[in-house]
Amino acid sequence: MQKKQILADSCTRRTMGNRYVGTRVPPREDVRFLTGRGQYIDDLKLPGMLYASILRSPYAHALIKSIDTSSVLDHQGVAAVLTGTQAAKLTVPVYSWATRVMKQYCLATDKVRFVGEPVVAIAASTRAEAEEALEYTKLEYEPLKAVVDIDSAVKPGAPLVWADFPNNIILKKVWHYGDVEAAFAESDFTINEKLRIHRYSSTPLECYGCIASYDPSSHTLTIWSNSQHPGRDATFLSEALRIPQHRVRIIIPDSGGGFGNKLQGLRYQIIASLLSMETSRPVKWIESRIEHLMALCHKADEFFDVEAACTKDGKILGLRIKDFENSGSDMGFAGFFLQNKVKALPGPYRARHLLVEGTAVATNKGPIGPDRGVAKPSAAFIYERMMDLVARKLNLDRAEIRRRNFIQPNEFPYRSPTRELYGSGNYPEALQTALTISGYPHFTEDERVAKEGRHIGIGLATFVHAGTPNYAADYISTRRTGEGLANSWTGLTLASTIKVSEQGKVTVLMSAAACGQGWETASAQVVADELKINMDDVNVIGIFDSLTHPTTGYSGSFSNTFQSMMVGSIVGAAKKVKEKVLRIAARILSSSPKELIWDWNGIYVRSNEEKRTTFHEVAFVANRNLFALSKDIEPGLHETCYYIHPEYHFQEPDAQGRTGHSLTWGIEVHVATVQVDVETGKVEVLRYAVVSDSGNIINPIIVEGMAHGSTIHGIGAALGGEFIYDENGQPLTTTFMDLIKPTAVECPEVQVKHMGTADPFTVLGTKGAGEGGSTPAPAAIASAVEDALSSYGVKVTALPLTPEKVWNLIRQAGHQ
Repeated sequence: MQKKQILADSCTRRTMGNRYVGTRVPPREDVRFLTGRGQYIDDLKLPGMLYASILRSPYAHALIKSIDTSSVLDHQGVAAVLTGTQAAKLTVPVYSWATRVMKQYCLATDKVRFVGEPVVAIAASTRAEAEEALEYTKLEYEPLKAVVDIDSAVKPGAPLVWADFPNNIILKKVWHYGDVEAAFAESDFTINEKLRIHRYSSTPLECYGCIASYDPSSHTLTIWSNSQHPGRDATFLSEALRIPQHRVRIIIPDSGGGFGNKLQGLRYQIIASLLSMETSRPVKWIESRIEHLMALCHKADEFFDVEAACTKDGKILGLRIKDFENSGSDMGFAGFFLQNKVKALPGPYRARHLLVEGTAVATNKGPIGPDRGVAKPSAAFIYERMMDLVARKLNLDRAEIRRRNFIQPNEFPYRSPTRELYGSGNYPEALQTALTISGYPHFTEDERVAKEGRHIGIGLATFVHAGTPNYAADYISTRRTGEGLANSWTGLTLASTIKVSEQGKVTVLMSAAACGQGWETASAQVVADELKINMDDVNVIGIFDSLTHPTTGYSGSFSNTFQSMMVGSIVGAAKKVKEKVLRIAARILSSSPKELIWDWNGIYVRSNEEKRTTFHEVAFVANRNLFALSKDIEPGLHETCYYIHPEYHFQEPDAQGRTGHSLTWGIEVHVATVQVDVETGKVEVLRYAVVSDSGNIINPIIVEGMAHGSTIHGIGAALGGEFIYDENGQPLTTTFMDLIKPTAVECPEVQVKHMGTADPFTVLGTKGAGEGGSTPAPAAIASAVEDALSSYGVKVTALPLTPEKVWNLIRQAGHQ
C-alpha cells in the first residue's frame, strides 16, 4: 500500500499548476474534419494503383467443389485473381484467439462457413472493373446444413463448422473465484433467471479499408489502413506473408471511427498484400456498408443461466453463471467475450464469490469481434437485471439495493475477486448524484400512466467501465497450446516522441493514430502544461507511420489505452526533455539543475530570479549554439518514452496464476426515463442522466462527446440494431433499412455529470472514457421498460426491446 500512496501523491503533484489540462479547449482537429480536409483511406491515390473486389459466399455452409477463374484475367482491366487455394500456399494461417491456432486463411479454401465469407479476390484498374469481373468467376458449391443457434450447434450429430472442434465447442472453461458453495449455503434465498443479449455492432461511419504496396526490389510491404491495431497487424502480416517485420511499414491516416470493429480486418490486409505481391502494384480495397454489416464483425450473441445467492437484507453474496457465447464461424476472436465478461462481472459490488462456466460455440453466423465495451455491457446486463429482481422480491427501492452492495470509498484501492485493481471511486456519491440530477423518482404512480395507453417508467443501472488491457491476462486465460510465457504477449506498452526545434516549437509523434477521440488536442494540452509553453507551439501529428513514429507490438487505438498508456508515454517523454532542458539551462545560467525553477514565467535560479532564461533560448542552444553545450550533453532535444503501467510491475497473480485484465476502472450510473406505447410496443426515451467517473479529465469537451456517443450507442443497442439470421444462416439485416440505428431525431438529450476520482496508478489520475456510456445503458433501458410495464407484470430478460418484442412481452403477460 505504501507504493500505491507514493503514486497517488505523485499524481496529485503532477496535476497542480496546469494551464491547459482540465480546460475546455475546442478540439483542434475538428476544423480539419468539418471543412473536408481530413484524409481518409479512400482519399489516398497512389500511382498505378489497382482496386480490389471480393467474391463472397452466398451460402452459410457449403463445400467448395470447384473454382474456375480462367476467363477472369481476359476481362477488361483485370490484373490479378486470388483464390483460397493460392492464398493457402502463399501464407501461413492467420491469428486465432481460440485455444489453438487454426488453419484459417484470408480466403475460404475447402468450404465456406458463413454468408459473406471471402472466396475469390480480383484486382483491376478500377473498382467497377473489379466488381464486374467477379461475375466471370465460376464456382460450384455443395450446400451443407447450417447451424445458426447454440442449441442446434451442440446437438449430437450436428454439422461441424470446424472439424477440429467436436460438438462445435471452441472453448469450454470454468472460472472460479472465492468460495461459491459456502456463499450459497449461507444465503437466505436464491434467484434464478435466464438472460439473453443479442448480436449487434457499433457500425462506425467509415467502413474498413486498406491499401497494400509491395516493392519486390527491396522485399518491403507498405500498408495504409484504418486499422485500430497497427502494432499487432505488423506482427501477423510478417508471419502470414513471411516478410521480415522490419520490412513491413504500416501507415494509419485519419479514421472515421473504430469502436473495436476495425480490429478485425487483418484478412483484408493480407488479401490486398497478396494481390500487390502478384502485380507489383499498389492495391486498394474499400469495404461497402453491406460487406461491413455482413462480414466484418459483430458483438457475439450471448445466453446466460444466472443464479444469485442473496440475504434477506438485500446483499448478494455470490453468483453462479452458465455463459454461452455464439462465436460465429470465424476463429479470430472466438471465446473473446467470455474472457472479457468474467473480468468485469464483479462490477461495483462487494460480492467475492463467482463461478462462471463458459462455453464458446461455433456456428454459421458471421464473425464476432470487439465492439464498444467488449462484453462489459453483457456483464452489466447480467448483474443489473439480478439487482432489480432481488429488489422486486424484497420490495426494496432499486437504488437502495445498490447502496447496500456497493464497494465503499474507504475500501479503495480495491482488488476485485477477478484480480482487477480499482484504483479509486466513490460509488454511493455517484449514485446519489445521478438520482439528484435525474429527479429520481420523477413521477407518482398516478402519473405513470399517461393518456392514450402510454406508460412511463424509470430505469437505473450502475456498472464499472475499464481502460487498458493486460495481454498477460489474455494469455493466462486462453493458454494456447504449445506457447510458453516467453513467447506470449504480456503487459502493454505505448510510446511517444517529443522533438523540439531550434525555435522552441514542439512536435509530438505517438505510437498510434486516433479514430475520433481528439488525441491531437488532448496530447497538446498535456505537453504544453508539462513544458510550460503555449499550446499553439505544440504540433501533434495525427497519423501513424511505423517508419517514423515510435512503434511497439501494442501500437493502436483500442480499449481506452490513451488515458493511461499514451498519456503516460507523453508525460514520460516530456520529463526526459525537461531533464535535458534544465541541464542546458544550468550551464547557460552557471548554476545547477537542482537550483533552477521552471514555471510559466521561464527558467530561473531559485536564489536569484534575475538570472533567467527561456525554453526557446535553451532550444536554440541545444540545436544551434553547440559550443555552449558541455561535453557531456548531446545536441538536440529529441526524446522518446516507452511507457508501462506500474500495475504491471507489482500485480501478483493468484494461486491459479490469474491476473487482472484491465488497468483502470471507473463507474457509470445511468437513470433512464422511457414512455412505452402499450398498443404498439414502441419505446421512447424521454430523458437520460449519466454520472461518470473517468478520473481526472484532460479535456471536458472531448470526454463529454464520448459520454454522449457511447450512451447513445448503448441505448440504440437496447432498442434495436439486432443482426438477424434465418434458419439457413442467411443474414436478414445487411442495410440500414433493416438494421435500425438511432438518428438525431430519436436520440434523447443526455445529461452528463462528471464526478471524477483521481486514479492513483495513472500519471495524471485519468481513467478510460470512451466505453463508459455503452456499458450500463442497455441494462438501464431494460430496467426502465420493465418499470413502465410493471402493472402488466412484465419481466425483461432479453434484448433488444424492439416494438415487436415489447408488444409480445405485454401479450405474453396475459394482456391483449
